Amino acid sequence: KERLTNDKKPALEKEDVREADRLWESDRKRFKPVRIHVARYTFSGRRRSDLEMIFITAMEIIKALKDLFRDEKAAKAQPGNPVHQPHSWKFDQMYDSLKFVKDLGIESKDELKTLIMQTGARLSVAKKEVEEMKLDQAYAEKLIELLDDAERGMIMAKSLRFDPSDLYITEPDKEKIRENLAKENPATPSQRRDLYLLLQKHSARYRLGCKYDQLNAREAGEVIRFLQNNNEKKPEILYEGRWRPQKKQTVSDDELQAKSHSNEVLFESHMWDYAPEQQQVLLNLRRTAQELADYGIGIKDYESEKLRIKETIEHMDKCLKDVESLKMQYRNLKRLEYNLTLAEITAFTHGSAYERHGEELLQVVETTKEQIKNDHGQEQQHDKQIKRGAMVNPYAFTLADSFFDQTHSLS
Repeated sequence: KERLTNDKKPALEKEDVREADRLWESDRKRFKPVRIHVARYTFSGRRRSDLEMIFITAMEIIKALKDLFRDEKAAKAQPGNPVHQPHSWKFDQMYDSLKFVKDLGIESKDELKTLIMQTGARLSVAKKEVEEMKLDQAYAEKLIELLDDAERGMIMAKSLRFDPSDLYITEPDKEKIRENLAKENPATPSQRRDLYLLLQKHSARYRLGCKYDQLNAREAGEVIRFLQNNNEKKPEILYEGRWRPQKKQTVSDDELQAKSHSNEVLFESHMWDYAPEQQQVLLNLRRTAQELADYGIGIKDYESEKLRIKETIEHMDKCLKDVESLKMQYRNLKRLEYNLTLAEITAFTHGSAYERHGEELLQVVETTKEQIKNDHGQEQQHDKQIKRGAMVNPYAFTLADSFFDQTHSLS
Protein backbone atom coordinates (compact mmCIF):
# COMPACT_ATOMS: atom_id res chain seq x y z
CA LYS A 1 0.00 0.00 0.00
CA GLU A 2 2.85 2.35 0.86
CA ARG A 3 4.62 1.53 -2.41
CA LEU A 4 1.50 2.20 -4.46
CA THR A 5 1.00 5.54 -2.68
CA ASN A 6 4.60 6.59 -3.33
CA ASP A 7 4.28 5.63 -6.97
CA LYS A 8 1.11 7.61 -7.32
CA LYS A 9 2.46 10.93 -6.05
CA PRO A 10 4.92 11.52 -8.92
CA ALA A 11 2.17 10.67 -11.38
CA LEU A 12 -0.06 13.34 -9.87
CA GLU A 13 2.74 15.87 -9.92
CA LYS A 14 3.50 15.07 -13.54
CA GLU A 15 -0.17 15.52 -14.36
CA ASP A 16 -0.13 18.96 -12.71
CA VAL A 17 2.92 19.92 -14.74
CA ARG A 18 1.28 18.79 -17.95
CA GLU A 19 -1.81 20.83 -17.13
CA ALA A 20 0.32 23.87 -16.40
CA ASP A 21 2.17 23.36 -19.68
CA ARG A 22 -1.12 23.21 -21.58
CA LEU A 23 -2.30 26.45 -19.99
CA TRP A 24 1.10 27.98 -20.68
CA GLU A 25 0.94 26.89 -24.28
CA SER A 26 -2.47 28.50 -24.72
CA ASP A 27 -1.20 31.78 -23.24
CA ARG A 28 1.86 31.68 -25.47
CA LYS A 29 -0.26 31.18 -28.58
CA ARG A 30 -2.38 34.16 -27.69
CA PHE A 31 0.71 36.37 -27.37
CA LYS A 32 2.31 37.24 -30.68
CA PRO A 33 5.98 38.29 -30.92
CA VAL A 34 6.36 42.06 -30.98
CA ARG A 35 9.09 44.57 -31.69
CA ILE A 36 9.44 47.51 -29.28
CA HIS A 37 10.83 50.77 -30.66
CA VAL A 38 12.58 53.07 -28.18
CA ALA A 39 13.56 56.49 -29.51
CA ARG A 40 16.97 57.88 -28.57
CA TYR A 41 15.76 61.43 -29.33
CA THR A 42 12.68 63.17 -27.98
CA PHE A 43 10.21 65.06 -30.14
CA SER A 44 12.04 68.31 -29.36
CA GLY A 45 15.33 66.79 -30.54
CA ARG A 46 16.94 66.23 -27.13
CA ARG A 47 19.15 63.15 -26.97
CA ARG A 48 18.23 60.81 -24.13
CA SER A 49 21.00 59.60 -21.84
CA ASP A 50 21.91 55.96 -21.38
CA LEU A 51 20.16 55.82 -18.00
CA GLU A 52 16.97 57.24 -19.49
CA MET A 53 17.07 54.64 -22.24
CA ILE A 54 17.39 51.82 -19.71
CA PHE A 55 14.33 52.92 -17.74
CA ILE A 56 12.26 53.74 -20.86
CA THR A 57 13.06 50.33 -22.33
CA ALA A 58 12.04 48.64 -19.10
CA MET A 59 8.77 50.60 -19.08
CA GLU A 60 7.98 49.59 -22.67
CA ILE A 61 8.65 45.91 -21.95
CA ILE A 62 6.56 45.94 -18.76
CA LYS A 63 3.71 47.67 -20.58
CA ALA A 64 3.82 45.17 -23.47
CA LEU A 65 3.97 41.95 -21.44
CA LYS A 66 2.14 43.09 -18.31
CA ASP A 67 1.62 40.05 -16.02
CA LEU A 68 1.63 37.41 -18.77
CA PHE A 69 4.86 35.78 -17.55
CA ARG A 70 4.31 36.31 -13.84
CA ASP A 71 4.92 33.26 -11.64
CA GLU A 72 1.92 33.28 -9.28
CA LYS A 73 3.26 30.45 -7.15
CA ALA A 74 6.57 32.25 -6.56
CA ALA A 75 4.71 35.51 -5.95
CA LYS A 76 2.77 33.91 -3.09
CA ALA A 77 5.95 32.40 -1.65
CA GLN A 78 7.91 35.69 -1.87
CA PRO A 79 5.39 38.54 -1.60
CA GLY A 80 8.09 41.16 -0.91
CA ASN A 81 10.32 40.31 -3.86
CA PRO A 82 10.10 43.08 -6.51
CA VAL A 83 10.47 40.52 -9.31
CA HIS A 84 7.04 39.10 -8.47
CA GLN A 85 5.19 42.41 -8.08
CA PRO A 86 2.33 43.40 -10.44
CA HIS A 87 3.25 45.17 -13.66
CA SER A 88 1.58 48.42 -12.53
CA TRP A 89 3.87 48.61 -9.51
CA LYS A 90 6.93 47.89 -11.67
CA PHE A 91 5.90 50.52 -14.22
CA ASP A 92 5.51 53.17 -11.47
CA GLN A 93 8.95 52.37 -10.05
CA MET A 94 10.60 52.70 -13.45
CA TYR A 95 8.77 55.94 -14.25
CA ASP A 96 9.65 57.50 -10.88
CA SER A 97 13.28 56.51 -11.41
CA LEU A 98 13.23 58.02 -14.91
CA LYS A 99 11.82 61.28 -13.56
CA PHE A 100 14.43 61.34 -10.79
CA VAL A 101 17.23 60.83 -13.33
CA LYS A 102 15.94 63.75 -15.40
CA ASP A 103 15.71 66.01 -12.34
CA LEU A 104 19.28 65.21 -11.27
CA GLY A 105 20.69 65.39 -14.79
CA ILE A 106 22.59 62.10 -14.44
CA GLU A 107 23.57 60.58 -17.76
CA SER A 108 25.61 57.45 -16.93
CA LYS A 109 26.16 54.82 -14.28
CA ASP A 110 29.55 56.27 -13.43
CA GLU A 111 28.00 59.66 -12.69
CA LEU A 112 25.45 57.97 -10.45
CA LYS A 113 28.15 56.09 -8.52
CA THR A 114 30.19 59.28 -8.14
CA LEU A 115 27.17 61.20 -6.84
CA ILE A 116 26.39 58.41 -4.36
CA MET A 117 29.98 58.47 -3.06
CA GLN A 118 29.99 62.27 -2.73
CA THR A 119 26.63 62.32 -0.95
CA GLY A 120 27.75 59.53 1.37
CA ALA A 121 30.93 61.44 2.23
CA ARG A 122 28.97 64.63 2.94
CA LEU A 123 26.56 62.64 5.09
CA SER A 124 29.41 61.12 7.11
CA VAL A 125 30.94 64.56 7.76
CA ALA A 126 27.57 66.05 8.74
CA LYS A 127 26.78 63.15 11.07
CA LYS A 128 30.19 63.50 12.72
CA GLU A 129 29.59 67.22 13.29
CA VAL A 130 26.15 66.55 14.77
CA GLU A 131 27.52 63.87 17.10
CA GLU A 132 30.08 66.34 18.43
CA MET A 133 27.38 68.95 18.87
CA LYS A 134 25.19 66.53 20.79
CA LEU A 135 27.98 66.12 23.35
CA ASP A 136 28.02 69.92 23.75
CA GLN A 137 24.23 70.15 23.82
CA ALA A 138 23.81 69.13 27.49
CA TYR A 139 26.34 71.75 28.58
CA ALA A 140 24.70 74.44 26.42
CA GLU A 141 21.25 73.62 27.83
CA LYS A 142 22.63 73.80 31.38
CA LEU A 143 24.15 77.23 30.70
CA ILE A 144 20.92 78.50 29.17
CA GLU A 145 19.02 77.40 32.26
CA LEU A 146 21.53 79.13 34.56
CA LEU A 147 21.48 82.30 32.47
CA ASP A 148 17.68 82.38 32.50
CA ASP A 149 17.67 82.00 36.30
CA ALA A 150 20.29 84.73 36.60
CA GLU A 151 18.30 87.05 34.32
CA ARG A 152 15.14 86.59 36.40
CA GLY A 153 17.14 87.10 39.61
CA MET A 154 18.72 90.29 38.27
CA ILE A 155 15.29 91.71 37.42
CA MET A 156 14.01 90.97 40.92
CA ALA A 157 17.20 92.38 42.49
CA LYS A 158 16.77 95.56 40.48
CA SER A 159 13.21 95.90 41.78
CA LEU A 160 14.63 95.62 45.32
CA ARG A 161 17.22 98.29 44.48
CA PHE A 162 20.02 95.83 45.17
CA ASP A 163 23.43 96.59 43.67
CA PRO A 164 24.83 93.51 41.80
CA SER A 165 28.33 94.47 42.96
CA ASP A 166 27.22 93.64 46.51
CA LEU A 167 26.91 89.95 45.54
CA TYR A 168 30.68 89.61 46.09
CA ILE A 169 31.23 86.84 43.56
CA THR A 170 34.52 84.95 43.88
CA GLU A 171 36.03 84.73 40.41
CA PRO A 172 38.56 81.91 39.95
CA ASP A 173 41.67 82.33 37.81
CA LYS A 174 41.85 81.17 34.17
CA GLU A 175 43.49 77.85 35.04
CA LYS A 176 40.68 76.97 37.44
CA ILE A 177 38.05 78.02 34.90
CA ARG A 178 39.69 75.87 32.23
CA GLU A 179 39.75 72.93 34.64
CA ASN A 180 36.04 73.36 35.40
CA LEU A 181 35.16 73.58 31.70
CA ALA A 182 37.29 70.54 30.85
CA LYS A 183 35.34 68.52 33.42
CA GLU A 184 31.92 69.82 32.36
CA ASN A 185 32.45 70.01 28.59
CA PRO A 186 35.66 68.20 27.57
CA ALA A 187 37.04 68.13 24.03
CA THR A 188 35.83 65.14 22.04
CA PRO A 189 38.26 62.44 20.82
CA SER A 190 37.76 63.53 17.21
CA GLN A 191 38.54 67.15 18.17
CA ARG A 192 41.76 66.04 19.85
CA ARG A 193 42.72 64.01 16.79
CA ASP A 194 42.02 66.89 14.37
CA LEU A 195 43.82 69.32 16.64
CA TYR A 196 46.87 67.06 16.88
CA LEU A 197 47.09 66.75 13.09
CA LEU A 198 46.70 70.51 12.59
CA LEU A 199 49.33 71.33 15.19
CA GLN A 200 51.71 68.88 13.52
CA LYS A 201 51.08 70.68 10.23
CA HIS A 202 51.71 74.12 11.79
CA SER A 203 54.37 72.97 14.25
CA ALA A 204 56.85 75.54 13.00
CA ARG A 205 54.62 78.43 14.04
CA TYR A 206 52.03 77.50 16.70
CA ARG A 207 52.10 75.74 20.07
CA LEU A 208 49.29 74.74 22.41
CA GLY A 209 49.44 76.31 25.87
CA CYS A 210 47.99 73.37 27.81
CA LYS A 211 47.67 69.61 27.78
CA TYR A 212 45.03 67.95 25.62
CA ASP A 213 43.05 66.69 28.61
CA GLN A 214 42.82 70.30 29.90
CA LEU A 215 41.05 71.48 26.75
CA ASN A 216 37.31 72.01 26.67
CA ALA A 217 35.19 71.56 23.56
CA ARG A 218 34.78 75.29 22.96
CA GLU A 219 38.51 76.07 23.09
CA ALA A 220 39.33 73.06 20.90
CA GLY A 221 36.76 74.16 18.31
CA GLU A 222 38.16 77.72 18.26
CA VAL A 223 41.73 76.48 17.76
CA ILE A 224 40.68 74.04 15.01
CA ARG A 225 38.73 76.70 13.11
CA PHE A 226 41.62 79.16 13.42
CA LEU A 227 44.19 76.67 12.12
CA GLN A 228 41.91 75.57 9.27
CA ASN A 229 40.78 79.00 8.07
CA ASN A 230 43.21 81.42 9.72
CA ASN A 231 40.57 84.14 9.37
CA GLU A 232 39.48 84.37 13.01
CA LYS A 233 41.04 85.91 16.08
CA LYS A 234 43.84 83.77 17.47
CA PRO A 235 42.67 81.97 20.65
CA GLU A 236 44.52 82.79 23.87
CA ILE A 237 45.40 79.15 24.45
CA LEU A 238 47.36 79.08 21.17
CA TYR A 239 50.86 80.53 21.26
CA GLU A 240 52.87 81.72 18.29
CA GLY A 241 56.58 81.11 17.96
CA ARG A 242 58.80 79.17 20.31
CA TRP A 243 56.90 78.88 23.56
CA ARG A 244 58.01 77.16 26.72
CA PRO A 245 55.63 76.72 29.65
CA GLN A 246 56.41 79.03 32.56
CA LYS A 247 55.32 78.80 36.14
CA LYS A 248 52.23 80.88 36.70
CA GLN A 249 51.11 82.41 39.92
CA THR A 250 47.88 80.56 40.53
CA VAL A 251 45.65 80.88 43.54
CA SER A 252 45.73 77.79 45.74
CA ASP A 253 42.56 76.06 46.88
CA ASP A 254 43.05 77.28 50.46
CA GLU A 255 43.48 80.88 49.34
CA LEU A 256 40.43 80.58 47.08
CA GLN A 257 38.36 79.12 49.90
CA ALA A 258 39.43 81.87 52.30
CA LYS A 259 38.55 84.52 49.73
CA SER A 260 35.18 82.90 49.12
CA HIS A 261 34.42 82.86 52.84
CA SER A 262 35.37 86.53 53.13
CA ASN A 263 33.11 87.47 50.22
CA GLU A 264 30.25 85.50 51.75
CA VAL A 265 30.58 87.44 55.01
CA LEU A 266 30.54 90.73 53.10
CA PHE A 267 27.46 89.62 51.18
CA GLU A 268 25.59 88.65 54.35
CA SER A 269 26.29 92.08 55.81
CA HIS A 270 24.06 93.58 53.11
CA MET A 271 21.23 91.14 53.70
CA TRP A 272 19.93 92.58 56.98
CA ASP A 273 18.00 95.32 55.19
CA TYR A 274 15.73 92.82 53.38
CA ALA A 275 12.84 90.57 54.37
CA PRO A 276 13.37 86.77 54.52
CA GLU A 277 11.60 86.22 51.15
CA GLN A 278 13.78 88.89 49.54
CA GLN A 279 16.90 87.39 51.12
CA GLN A 280 16.09 84.01 49.56
CA VAL A 281 15.82 85.65 46.12
CA LEU A 282 19.22 87.28 46.55
CA LEU A 283 20.77 84.05 47.84
CA ASN A 284 19.53 82.15 44.78
CA LEU A 285 20.88 84.89 42.52
CA ARG A 286 24.31 84.76 44.19
CA ARG A 287 24.44 80.95 43.94
CA THR A 288 23.62 81.07 40.21
CA ALA A 289 26.07 83.93 39.55
CA GLN A 290 28.84 82.05 41.38
CA GLU A 291 28.26 78.90 39.34
CA LEU A 292 28.42 80.90 36.10
CA ALA A 293 31.61 82.63 37.32
CA ASP A 294 33.20 79.20 37.81
CA TYR A 295 32.72 78.70 34.05
CA GLY A 296 34.26 82.07 33.24
CA ILE A 297 30.97 83.96 32.69
CA GLY A 298 30.78 87.24 34.57
CA ILE A 299 27.68 89.31 35.29
CA LYS A 300 28.45 91.68 32.41
CA ASP A 301 28.71 88.74 29.98
CA TYR A 302 25.23 87.29 30.55
CA GLU A 303 23.55 88.80 27.48
CA SER A 304 26.40 88.13 25.03
CA GLU A 305 26.89 84.57 26.32
CA LYS A 306 23.18 83.82 26.08
CA LEU A 307 23.13 85.12 22.50
CA ARG A 308 26.17 82.99 21.62
CA ILE A 309 24.62 79.81 23.05
CA LYS A 310 21.33 80.44 21.25
CA GLU A 311 23.22 80.85 17.96
CA THR A 312 25.02 77.57 18.69
CA ILE A 313 21.73 75.78 19.32
CA GLU A 314 20.23 77.23 16.13
CA HIS A 315 23.29 76.07 14.19
CA MET A 316 22.86 72.64 15.74
CA ASP A 317 19.21 72.49 14.63
CA LYS A 318 20.25 73.50 11.12
CA CYS A 319 22.88 70.75 11.04
CA LEU A 320 20.28 68.21 12.16
CA LYS A 321 18.01 69.26 9.30
CA ASP A 322 20.92 69.03 6.86
CA VAL A 323 21.66 65.50 8.06
CA GLU A 324 18.04 64.44 7.55
CA SER A 325 18.03 66.00 4.08
CA LEU A 326 21.28 64.23 3.16
CA LYS A 327 19.90 60.96 4.50
CA MET A 328 16.86 61.28 2.27
CA GLN A 329 18.99 62.25 -0.73
CA TYR A 330 21.39 59.34 -0.15
CA ARG A 331 18.47 56.96 0.29
CA ASN A 332 16.88 58.11 -2.96
CA LEU A 333 20.18 57.70 -4.82
CA LYS A 334 20.64 54.20 -3.46
CA ARG A 335 17.04 53.45 -4.42
CA LEU A 336 17.74 54.75 -7.92
CA GLU A 337 20.79 52.48 -8.15
CA TYR A 338 18.68 49.59 -6.93
CA ASN A 339 15.94 50.26 -9.49
CA LEU A 340 18.59 50.54 -12.21
CA THR A 341 19.71 47.02 -11.33
CA LEU A 342 16.10 45.81 -11.51
CA ALA A 343 15.57 47.47 -14.90
CA GLU A 344 18.38 45.36 -16.37
CA ILE A 345 17.05 42.04 -14.99
CA THR A 346 14.90 40.09 -17.43
CA ALA A 347 12.96 38.41 -14.62
CA PHE A 348 11.83 41.86 -13.42
CA THR A 349 10.89 43.47 -16.74
CA HIS A 350 9.58 40.40 -18.61
CA GLY A 351 8.39 38.27 -15.71
CA SER A 352 10.01 35.48 -13.71
CA ALA A 353 8.50 32.81 -16.00
CA TYR A 354 9.66 34.40 -19.25
CA GLU A 355 13.05 32.70 -19.30
CA ARG A 356 11.38 29.32 -18.76
CA HIS A 357 9.46 29.85 -21.95
CA GLY A 358 12.65 29.68 -23.99
CA GLU A 359 11.62 31.84 -26.94
CA GLU A 360 12.40 35.43 -27.75
CA LEU A 361 8.99 37.05 -27.99
CA LEU A 362 10.24 40.63 -27.65
CA GLN A 363 12.78 42.54 -29.65
CA VAL A 364 13.87 46.02 -28.56
CA VAL A 365 15.01 48.35 -31.33
CA GLU A 366 16.41 51.84 -30.91
CA THR A 367 14.59 54.10 -33.35
CA THR A 368 16.01 56.94 -35.41
CA LYS A 369 14.95 60.57 -35.67
CA GLU A 370 12.47 59.69 -38.41
CA GLN A 371 10.27 57.86 -35.91
CA ILE A 372 10.28 60.56 -33.25
CA LYS A 373 6.68 61.65 -33.84
CA ASN A 374 5.27 58.23 -33.08
CA ASP A 375 7.45 57.97 -29.98
CA HIS A 376 6.32 61.43 -28.85
CA GLY A 377 2.70 60.32 -29.00
CA GLN A 378 3.45 57.31 -26.82
CA GLU A 379 5.39 59.53 -24.43
CA GLN A 380 2.41 61.87 -24.03
CA GLN A 381 0.19 58.88 -23.36
CA HIS A 382 2.63 57.70 -20.66
CA ASP A 383 2.57 61.12 -19.02
CA LYS A 384 -1.23 61.10 -18.89
CA GLN A 385 -1.27 57.65 -17.31
CA ILE A 386 1.32 58.59 -14.73
CA LYS A 387 -0.40 61.87 -13.86
CA ARG A 388 -3.54 59.92 -13.06
CA GLY A 389 -1.50 57.48 -10.97
CA ALA A 390 0.45 60.27 -9.24
CA MET A 391 -2.78 61.69 -7.87
CA VAL A 392 -3.24 58.44 -5.98
CA ASN A 393 0.36 58.00 -4.78
CA PRO A 394 2.51 61.14 -5.20
CA TYR A 395 5.36 59.70 -3.09
CA ALA A 396 5.82 56.42 -4.94
CA PHE A 397 9.58 56.88 -5.27
CA THR A 398 10.32 58.61 -1.99
CA LEU A 399 8.58 55.94 0.12
CA ALA A 400 10.47 52.73 -0.63
CA ASP A 401 8.80 49.33 -0.62
CA SER A 402 9.28 46.85 2.20
CA PHE A 403 11.76 44.71 0.27
CA PHE A 404 14.04 47.72 -0.29
CA ASP A 405 13.74 48.69 3.39
CA GLN A 406 14.83 45.22 4.44
CA THR A 407 17.89 45.20 2.19
CA HIS A 408 18.96 48.86 2.42
CA SER A 409 19.08 50.61 5.79
CA LEU A 410 20.77 53.79 7.01
CA SER A 411 22.02 54.06 10.55
